[in-house]
Amino acid sequence: MTSPASAADEDAAPCFASAPDCLILPLKRGFFCADLIDMPNFLVYNGRVVEKSTMENMMQQDVFEQFSLLILKMSKVVQKIKALEMVPFDLKAVHVMILYLLRMHREGLSVSELCRQTLDDKAAVSRAVAVLRERGYVVPDDARLSPVRLTKEGEELAAYITGRAACAVSEGGVGLSDEERTRFFSVMETICNNLEKYQKKLLKESSIREEL
Repeated sequence: MTSPASAADEDAAPCFASAPDCLILPLKRGFFCADLIDMPNFLVYNGRVVEKSTMENMMQQDVFEQFSLLILKMSKVVQKIKALEMVPFDLKAVHVMILYLLRMHREGLSVSELCRQTLDDKAAVSRAVAVLRERGYVVPDDARLSPVRLTKEGEELAAYITGRAACAVSEGGVGLSDEERTRFFSVMETICNNLEKYQKKLLKESSIREEL
């Protein structure tokens, strides 16, 4: 008499015999991982039998999704932290990096330089600088004539921001050793540089297609 497990295995066998190159099959009752010994091109993934090449594609998609979501989440969390830190001063997140950068460059920075380092567009940076100027945190009155610099009040606020930024970085690195933290930033820098190269490659290919 054939057992239920054996019957299920017999039912499953034709599925693999006629399976296409890329497939995902649900595990049938009575099908055991040991049965994959005779099918080296298949793996079990989340309760499903998956062809190895399909598995590689799925893993790449998982990595892309995880990477994209983590970067997006981190960016949004950082923006929210900046916004919360600026509430007592009635300023916004966009002002944080400008004040921080101006403290790092005591000689001052032009609006164009601020745009380049903050990665914000010129209109957003110009509006942010105008607000800081109205609050007495930066000079001169006309940023088009000379570099934007911090006032005494601006220096004090920028020093506060630098301290709060150090706290945020410290909190974000809880549980990481100095070696892990250094390695993390090194890996992130490598990924960023590689993506910039890929972006330039896409732009070049796009321009070539337009010329054609």
